[in-house]
Amino acid sequence: MKLGLQMFSLGQEIRKDMIKAIELVGKIGYDGVELSGYGGLSPKEMKQLVADNGMEIAASHVHLPEEKKDQEAALEYAAEAGIPKLIIPFMENSRWFPTTPTFRDTLQQVKEYVALAAKYNIQIGYHNHGHELMEFGGKSVLDHIADNTPNNFLLEVDCYWVEFGEKNAFEFIQRHADKATTICHYKQMLEPVEKANITLDKGYIDFKKISDFLKAHNGQWAIIEQEPGSVDDLVEAAKINHDFARSIL
Repeated sequence: MKLGLQMFSLGQEIRKDMIKAIELVGKIGYDGVELSGYGGLSPKEMKQLVADNGMEIAASHVHLPEEKKDQEAALEYAAEAGIPKLIIPFMENSRWFPTTPTFRDTLQQVKEYVALAAKYNIQIGYHNHGHELMEFGGKSVLDHIADNTPNNFLLEVDCYWVEFGEKNAFEFIQRHADKATTICHYKQMLEPVEKANITLDKGYIDFKKISDFLKAHNGQWAIIEQEPGSVDDLVEAAKINHDFARSIL
C-alpha cells in the first residue's frame, strides 16, 4: 500500500507556491500526493511536477460540480493530469440526510457524476466529516451513503472524523470494506474527550490494525492528513506522520 499526503495538511501559506510544496513532499519521501487545488498549474504541468519529484497523484479533492459542463471540465483536467480519483471533500448534511426528496436527489446527482467519470476512467468518492455520523433509522448517515451509492463509488474514510462522530473507524471500514479500503485518510485523535487532532504517533486510533485490514483487502493508498492549526509545525508533522506510517504499512 502506498503512502500519500493530502496537500491541505501543509496549510495555505506553503501551498501558495505549489512547485515548492510538491518538492517538499517528495523530499520527505511520500509515494504520492492528494491534491486540494492546482495552484494555477495546467494539467500537463501538474502531472510533470509530481512525476519529476518521484511521486504519483493519488487523488484530488474537488467539490461536486452542479452543472454537467463543470463536471466535464473537472474530469478533463483530471484525465490529462493523470488523476485517477476525484474525491468530494464535503457536503452539508442537508444534502445527505436520508429523507425524500433531498437524499434521493443527491444520490441521483452522484450517480450521474459517477457514470460520467467512468467514461474518463476516473473514480468518484466521498470524504466524510463528523456530521455524517449522525444517526437516522438506526444507522449513521455515512452508513446510508455507503449503502445507497453506486458499487464503484469510493468512501475515503477520514478516521479522525469517524471517531469525532463517536463511532469506531476500524469497524466502519470493516463493515463497508467493498467501498472503504481503496483509499483512506490517516488522521489521528489524541483522546476521545477533547478530540484534539495530533500526529499519528501520539493518538489512540490503532492505525496498525487499520493498515493490516486495508492491505488484506487490496488497499491502494493511505493518505496522511493533518488539520492546519492542530500542531505548531505542519512540515515537521508531515515528516513525523510519514515516518510513523512507514513503520506500520
